[in-house]
Amino acid sequence: MNVRRRRFWLRVGILTPIIVALLSGGFVWWWLPGRYHVAGDLEIPTRYEGDRFWAEPVTVWGIKLHLLTDTGGGLFLARSLVQRGVIHPSSLPGITVARLPAFDPQTWIPEPTGGEKWISVKDSDGDGMLGQRWFAGGVWTFDYPNRKLILHADGFTPTPAMLRHAMPLGFKSQFGVRTANHPRFVVEIDGEPVQALFDTGATVWLSPAALSVINDNGPSERATSFVTAACSIVGIDVTPIGR
Repeated sequence: MNVRRRRFWLRVGILTPIIVALLSGGFVWWWLPGRYHVAGDLEIPTRYEGDRFWAEPVTVWGIKLHLLTDTGGGLFLARSLVQRGVIHPSSLPGITVARLPAFDPQTWIPEPTGGEKWISVKDSDGDGMLGQRWFAGGVWTFDYPNRKLILHADGFTPTPAMLRHAMPLGFKSQFGVRTANHPRFVVEIDGEPVQALFDTGATVWLSPAALSVINDNGPSERATSFVTAACSIVGIDVTPIGR
């Protein structure tokens, strides 16, 4: 019995660190964003509405999706896509997930990297949202004047004219590791630095009275900027892009 017990605990001692290493590696693979690989700069098929970009890829079956691109938001697909047969869900404890469908090469968008390929499915208006974790896999240009959203193949080098109006972006990090993929920048208000979020999906729904005051012939639902009612200044370690 003593020999058997020693062999048992020896096996446990050998297998335990292996299992821990595999689980840790799986978690890192799921948590840390990978990198999108595209042959050249890719213009995402989009519709520009109310100063927001909606991705509109078309599946190989000819079904067009309408997904809000939101650098400050989450990543999910609407349950209505299941009912329409566009995605095929899998059930996990407490959550339903699915992968993006196969898209026509002419109207393609990339899947999120790592474990985030399996996207949560929830009740929602529209078809879903491509949030900060989707953007984490690449370098992007939101070209508002030309209404284009571009995924770059080999990074991006701004022109001298762009650099004169540059606003450094960074991400929340801890111990040199990025802990969130929301692009952030710092503004100065009354001499104090305040963290702000580059949030392409921030939305407002204007009342008829507000629309009449603005009088710009724009839609009620549109992009906006906002601050919290009680804005506190919090020191956050932000690692600038490129470091």
